Amino acid sequence: MKKSKESFYTKLVRRIYGIQGEFDEYKQQQVNKIGNKAFIFLFEYLSTSMIIFSIFLVSSINKELILLCYLLCNFIAFFIVIFYLAILVSKSKLDRVESYDNDDYINLVKKSKKKAILGTIGFFLVERLISLILELVDNTSKSSFISLIISPIDNIIWLVGSLIAGIAFYFIMLSRIKK
Repeated sequence: MKKSKESFYTKLVRRIYGIQGEFDEYKQQQVNKIGNKAFIFLFEYLSTSMIIFSIFLVSSINKELILLCYLLCNFIAFFIVIFYLAILVSKSKLDRVESYDNDDYINLVKKSKKKAILGTIGFFLVERLISLILELVDNTSKSSFISLIISPIDNIIWLVGSLIAGIAFYFIMLSRIKK
């Protein structure tokens, strides 16, 4: 029997919420319920923060400071929503995957290793790219682009951080597999 191809929306929802395995109606309802609560929080936050931000912009306070505070508040709100989603998905057990026999368990572990390795590489590349862009924008040391790319200290620091994140991600995925 052929598997029906998932839509981009379904793949995106599964990726954002960390849902593995079959995406049935129960999981869809739980995702909708969690997403609706997150949306209400974000809607209220954005409405309120934009009004406050607009009021401060017309005042005589330093505009750079206002923008920095606004960005910091948005960053904090983003992580609040991410942690909220992670906690509710975990409590609802939407991120669990069941293995039916030993072979299935071994396949799930292999998939977890592959995802962790790819995630580690992706994390390293994205973080390195962001740090390169930030250093180029604020280049106080007047280093060349090539020296920024091959900087051994920066590469080692980001590689160690990426490895730690990858190992943590692998163990989190292993903990979600139910025998």
